[in-house]
Amino acid sequence: MTKLKVLLADDDPRILDVIRLRLETEGYEVIPAATGHDALQLARRHSPDALILDINLPDGNGLTVHDRLHARAGPWPPVIYLTGDRSLRTELHVKMLGGFAVIYKPFDINVLLETVGRACRRASRAGLTPPPER
Repeated sequence: MTKLKVLLADDDPRILDVIRLRLETEGYEVIPAATGHDALQLARRHSPDALILDINLPDGNGLTVHDRLHARAGPWPPVIYLTGDRSLRTELHVKMLGGFAVIYKPFDINVLLETVGRACRRASRAGLTPPPER
């Protein structure tokens, strides 16, 4: 059976490592990225089943990555956001883009894992796969 792929973008190497290790322990293939540019390129190249995007990245933010991915034709998998920003503006922006969930830092890793599982099940049922890079 093929492993489900999760793209994980966060500029904090400790958070990236903790989440990556837990997801891999649960059987996911993790595609790590430390910048928005890398996340965008890797998402297009690897067709993940779900994305976890930090909202604040060094070269932009996860919202911009999400927006750029969805600007391309075809359906895209669910996006889960990580952020310490609990503002209404951020939550409304995530909803406007169709984000699957927002997980606030500091977060419970088990809540994140459960959310990733729900996102991947939704993507699987809906047949959501990103279009190939052209």
